[in-house]
Amino acid sequence: MCNITIETIKPIIDIFSALLTPTIALCTFFIMRQQKNIQHKQQQAELLKLRVEHMKGVFDTWGKFHQDIHYIKEVEAKIIVPNNMYNEDVIYNMEKIIAELAKYNFTTKYLFSQEIYELEQTIITTLKKFIPSRGTPWSIYNLPLEDYTNNRELFNNLYEKYKIEYSK
Repeated sequence: MCNITIETIKPIIDIFSALLTPTIALCTFFIMRQQKNIQHKQQQAELLKLRVEHMKGVFDTWGKFHQDIHYIKEVEAKIIVPNNMYNEDVIYNMEKIIAELAKYNFTTKYLFSQEIYELEQTIITTLKKFIPSRGTPWSIYNLPLEDYTNNRELFNNLYEKYKIEYSK
């Protein structure tokens, strides 16, 4: 009776033994796939975090550039020198802010599309035009209203492009 039991159990053990390798392979495949999905989601979350930080930085910096500009829609745009500051200080601050925007623009290549990168570059280029040259009398300096309005529209366009890219 013992021989019959061993003879019956041996093929069952051989079958389970043969199925063990494919079972382990399937389990490994599913685990690797789950890890890949988790890694992809983590990368997407990190990219989203970097994009949000980038957008916040660009918005804040753009706002800092405009803090000394008095703008009345379709009427005027002019630079106002705050109390206890000199004209040169305002120019220096504007130049510093342009450099900061350029730094953000460098990282845009890796976080967003080429279109957003080029739009940011265009905004920076137009902002540079608003900085008066050193030694220019402020009494004769006026911001070109049309250029300033166009720059604001470019920035609104950039904001819309960010929203589209953000939703991806």
